[in-house]
Amino acid sequence: MHTHDRQPDQGPAASTEAGRAHPVLNLLGQAGNRAVAGVLSGASESQPIQRVLAVRREPNVLGPVAVDTTTTDQEGNQTRIDGGHEHLTAIPASAGHVVFSGNPKPEALPANPIATFNALRSRCVAIAAEQLVTAESLRGDMKYWFAKVYHFVTKHELEAIDAGAYQYPLMKMQEVISFHATYHQNLEAWRAGQKDKVEGNWQAAFAAAESSNDGSWIRTQAHEIGNALLPSMEAHIRFDLPRAIAAMYEQHYAGLPNVTLADFHEDYNRMAPVFEKATADLRPEIQETATLGSYDPMSWGWLQDTGMPFMFDIPMERDHSWEKATTIVSGHQRGVDTQGGMQKRLEAYSTGAHPFSGSDDFDVDGRKISDYNWNNQPR
Repeated sequence: MHTHDRQPDQGPAASTEAGRAHPVLNLLGQAGNRAVAGVLSGASESQPIQRVLAVRREPNVLGPVAVDTTTTDQEGNQTRIDGGHEHLTAIPASAGHVVFSGNPKPEALPANPIATFNALRSRCVAIAAEQLVTAESLRGDMKYWFAKVYHFVTKHELEAIDAGAYQYPLMKMQEVISFHATYHQNLEAWRAGQKDKVEGNWQAAFAAAESSNDGSWIRTQAHEIGNALLPSMEAHIRFDLPRAIAAMYEQHYAGLPNVTLADFHEDYNRMAPVFEKATADLRPEIQETATLGSYDPMSWGWLQDTGMPFMFDIPMERDHSWEKATTIVSGHQRGVDTQGGMQKRLEAYSTGAHPFSGSDDFDVDGRKISDYNWNNQPR
């Protein structure tokens, strides 16, 4: 029995002198005496019943009622929810030991920023310690060199954060955590013999490091260390770096009012001292290893000072990586969410923007990586 197809019983139609049903009687048949009384109470000589009925049927022209999401967090900051994120409405009068460079936008700071800072920093300190343990476990393996310099980069990044070098230190630490997750998962899969679980950029980088030997009459030890380091630098800077930046922005900041990815570019460009200090920390060990027991005309100091920029221009590579991150974000905003679609988009941008210097933008150790998943950041 289809009760929904049955029309309500209208009752006998009452007619006026003109033979038409009076609206009051129709309403009585449909809604009862209470509805009629309500309508009549709103009618007057200047506003006949027909007009009252029409007014009752008019939609709400005001639209949805705005909801005030303003509240106060546990640290006493006023916050509001926008784009699914709870953020501050003003810079804290006191942020305790958290130091911001310049004038960050309050919209880019989460509720309870001090507690958030402490939690992120604790995780980054643990990561730096984990990276050192990993590096030491790789001694005697040419993958050691990147693992060690990676530890130094994290160490000096934390020092820069504590010194107040960055406008948005929370984003910097979110990036550190994201980078580490990618490198750690790929390295562990490689060491476990599960190479099918290793991303293409790291397959190429790890294989290149393991193919380097301990010195020969053709190649010097410094060159071999450089050859082991370079592919891992390519894997990290050309691939993991832009993906992580895009992912952290989309996860924590996209949709916030007055906040764009460009707001984090200045901090990105402030990292040169971090790399310089990390290189300085690694240099003595490479120098000692490269010259141990033999004369090495291509010692690491000479290679770093004169040869490395020609092999791998880090500032230029990082510029290209930032552009990749912005291209990933804008691609997602336009609905590009497949690996092939994003790869095509990135390659088209690189070819157009950098027809010469961008020719290696997707290479690791001379091998083009075309299956990297730009849309899926490991956690």
